[in-house]
Amino acid sequence: MNDFSESQKHLNSRVSYPVLIICNGHGEDVIAFEIIKKLLSLKQVLRIEILSLVGQGNIFDSIISEKIEKIGYRRILPSGGFSNQSLKGLFQDLKAGLLIDLLRNWLEVRRKSKEYKLIAIGDLLPLFFAWSSQCNFGFIGTPKSDYTWMSGPGSSVHDFYHKIKGSEWDPWEIYLMNSYACKFVLLRDEITAKNLKKKKVDA
Repeated sequence: MNDFSESQKHLNSRVSYPVLIICNGHGEDVIAFEIIKKLLSLKQVLRIEILSLVGQGNIFDSIISEKIEKIGYRRILPSGGFSNQSLKGLFQDLKAGLLIDLLRNWLEVRRKSKEYKLIAIGDLLPLFFAWSSQCNFGFIGTPKSDYTWMSGPGSSVHDFYHKIKGSEWDPWEIYLMNSYACKFVLLRDEITAKNLKKKKVDA
């Protein structure tokens, strides 16, 4: 959490403000839970809202209070939140209302005033939600690491594709990270951060 502490300067302000944390998975919920404990020590944080895009966000139930609230539309998806792993899982999730929930949650984020500070945790989806909010935000990229293609034999099609890009993160994700509203980017490891710095991302 040392990197997060160094990024607190981007959240500090003389005026109290609400924070919205957007999570994209069960592991991201665990990370968000630890971050919330840090944020509670900041006097500037007026309240904290949590939007879990996957699952029910049950890990947060123990800390819900007048200052901490879960928002958005949540349902248990047939794929368990792994609709990108198979076409069958994707079709099942779509049938269960995945797109409707995503649209409703996106509109919920868009309704936030510019006084909000956002933290997006995950990959493209929470990053896009935060970017489109018109609020200042920080991004914690959890699922991708350039170790996956730089430390191995590098002979697979995926490794070659990432080598061409210069990072496992895709150009459209890098574009969103380079947004003026994105105030910090934290990644899994130093090698991924260095590769994104070559793309002008302040990672």
